[in-house]
Amino acid sequence: MSAFKILGIMLCLPLSLWAQSPSSYTNHVLRCRKLLATSTEAQLPEAWTRLVVDSLIPSWYGTPWNFYGISERPGKGNIACGYFVSTVLRDAGFNMNRYHMAQAHSFDEVKQFCPEHQHLLGRDSLLTFIPGLRNGLYLLGLDNHIGFLSIEKGNAYFIHSDYHQAEGVKKELLESSKAVANSNHFYVGAISTSKESMKILKNRKEITFSRPGL
Repeated sequence: MSAFKILGIMLCLPLSLWAQSPSSYTNHVLRCRKLLATSTEAQLPEAWTRLVVDSLIPSWYGTPWNFYGISERPGKGNIACGYFVSTVLRDAGFNMNRYHMAQAHSFDEVKQFCPEHQHLLGRDSLLTFIPGLRNGLYLLGLDNHIGFLSIEKGNAYFIHSDYHQAEGVKKELLESSKAVANSNHFYVGAISTSKESMKILKNRKEITFSRPGL
């Protein structure tokens, strides 16, 4: 990679990340940006998913939930469910405003972010739908909550900033999630398994969101 490409990648990082150790979260973000610059379209989906699921997201585990939480730094302050999702996606390379995404309703976040999405009514419908999904990373919008759906070797995990007892960011089996059990409507949006989403990521195409009251 040329020095100019590396400089361009670094200049795209949010200023708040420079306050962190380069060996921690900032390093994972840099690895995502370098991956976008060096991977082919065929290589990107699997490599990006592994980097996000195995390195970027786990940095947030244990960060407490708060309805008004807008932290940009894992383990510092609090993070609401929408801000957890939008911050991770921004730091993973998507070109979007994390505030605008987080301020949208969970269903609108999925519909406006993911070109390929599916609406399901009832938890049983969701559990029936899941086995047909390929391994990869998805968005999962609930009635009043949002997180990531990670399909790994046939197992479905819900990764979210959990509001139950303000537990915060965690990864749990989808079928055991209290948040999922308490929802009636679900929107599943493909990210890494969607060619269109991966093209948007690779080309750094801006994703915009309509917000309540605007």
